[in-house]
Amino acid sequence: MPRLSRPDYENTYHHVIVRGVDGLPIFDTAAKKNKYIKILREARESHDISIYAICFVDSHVHFFLRRNKQSMGIFFRRVNGQYGTWYNKRFKRTGALYDARYYSTLVDADAYFNAVWRYVHYQNVEAGLYELAEEDPWSSAKIYLGHESPLSWIDWEEAVQKLGVGTEEALKKVLDAKGKETEWYGKENFPYELYRGQKFLAGEAFIEKYMQIRKSEVRQQPREREETPISWENLLKFARKLSGFSVEKLLEPSKSPERVRHRDGLAYAGRKYGHLTVSELADKLGVTSSTVSKMIQRLTDQDETLKNKWDERFEGEK
Repeated sequence: MPRLSRPDYENTYHHVIVRGVDGLPIFDTAAKKNKYIKILREARESHDISIYAICFVDSHVHFFLRRNKQSMGIFFRRVNGQYGTWYNKRFKRTGALYDARYYSTLVDADAYFNAVWRYVHYQNVEAGLYELAEEDPWSSAKIYLGHESPLSWIDWEEAVQKLGVGTEEALKKVLDAKGKETEWYGKENFPYELYRGQKFLAGEAFIEKYMQIRKSEVRQQPREREETPISWENLLKFARKLSGFSVEKLLEPSKSPERVRHRDGLAYAGRKYGHLTVSELADKLGVTSSTVSKMIQRLTDQDETLKNKWDERFEGEK
């Protein structure tokens, strides 16, 4: 199977899964889960990640989180690296512990936040281990009902305030009895994809569909999180002024370091301020969707000066 892209640029929401290699039950005991939670909590205290939902399954763990300023990749390298070292030493094993790497997909639409939040919490209910999500001691669903949990330190208050999860309606759906999941979960309304036998929400086609909703129907209802997109023409005008290159040169793929740099800036601004989807940007810049994600990531990680120039120009016009 081809390598799956993992967009990792700031101020984005993600559905993340960490999975044991070949289905290895790396979280099948309380001791293993508690060790991973301890490492996870310590790493989060020094890392700019907001965690909204967690659910452990024997062979993997699901997250719904927000990647803020710092790299999500660095965060999971630290967490999974420390846990992998402990696990192999504790159980006298060698070799890779994880299924290649963590799996991540963007959650990029208002209408989708509650669906992923519910999906993460519902893992062990769907598996038939519990009748109610609140019964699962290794799911953060308990926290949203005010119960004690080893996961009480996650950013649940931020989730309620920023995303509106945890509302009475959402809680009713996530804590409903087994068998009621068809109200919100199903291929027709919330498609999933299969990866090595595991279901994952947030398929790219689904995200692209809801990005269009974000640019049309959702924006008709004023919300603090919504903003007016900057037109592609205005983005090109500023890119031309900033770089000194013509529009034709900016839109033409190049190996020139300076042109590459400004094309990265245009991809970043098109996504953040133009609200263009990855596929739309790929068409405009003459590259693949995965290359667009790499361009944005490269600018975010390596070119703070140029990124700041774009932000200073358009922050007030969002």
